[in-house]
Amino acid sequence: MCMIAAAFLLTATPAHACVLCMPYPKVTNTDQVVGSGTAVFARENPARPFSYAVLETFKGRYDGSAIPLFLDSTTARALQLYPALQVILVQNGPGGAWRALGMAGREYQSVMRQVAQWDKSSKTLAERAVFFATYLRHEDRRLAELAFLEVARAPYATLRDLKTRVARDDIYRIVNDLFHVEWHGLYILMLGMSDRPEDIAFVRGKLRTAAEYGLTINLGAYATALIETTGADGVTQLAEEYFVEPGRSHAELLEIVKALSVQGTGG
Repeated sequence: MCMIAAAFLLTATPAHACVLCMPYPKVTNTDQVVGSGTAVFARENPARPFSYAVLETFKGRYDGSAIPLFLDSTTARALQLYPALQVILVQNGPGGAWRALGMAGREYQSVMRQVAQWDKSSKTLAERAVFFATYLRHEDRRLAELAFLEVARAPYATLRDLKTRVARDDIYRIVNDLFHVEWHGLYILMLGMSDRPEDIAFVRGKLRTAAEYGLTINLGAYATALIETTGADGVTQLAEEYFVEPGRSHAELLEIVKALSVQGTGG
């Protein structure tokens, strides 16, 4: 009964994709730039090592005063090795504290210039996800990570609109890559948008393995993908394996409830 109650609680609001992914930051660099009063690109000040010199103001107005942030040696070395890299710095308002958001290559800088034109209400999470989906497999890992975080926060239904934007081979490459475990959940959900028999068989196989060995890693994502691809048949399979079969752990049942809640919102 407690699992059913949990399902009603989880379905109270539209589900985000990464209810089923690993934990992720609540605030992204996009949020930081959109919420800032001033945003600049900077590099190391040649006259004052380990301090910043502003090269470009891409949002608001920079008053020219010294930025009281320490540029660490690791960042300084990276900037020396890669001349195209610049550091994103933001300030909430005149006289406010500065914050470093990390390094950005040319394409990342271009994206930040576009983001700087937004305000807090100009883009929904779904619209932001559509914008960033193009960069999910970008060669600049920093930009790809930002894209992942933005897409992961979108409503689950948005993934249906993105299914043609991410190549199937890229999805499998990520799902089978042990160095990107934290990204698996989102790409498993994308796999669930497929109607290919081999993709459905892949999802069923992963769930059989999870059920056999009591695994919970990405169980919610695979269960959601199964329901998405097979509908009521998938719900029946999950019910038989997890709610009828005795001895299931609370962690296993919670992952299945998450999957049911995502589908229960209607996307």
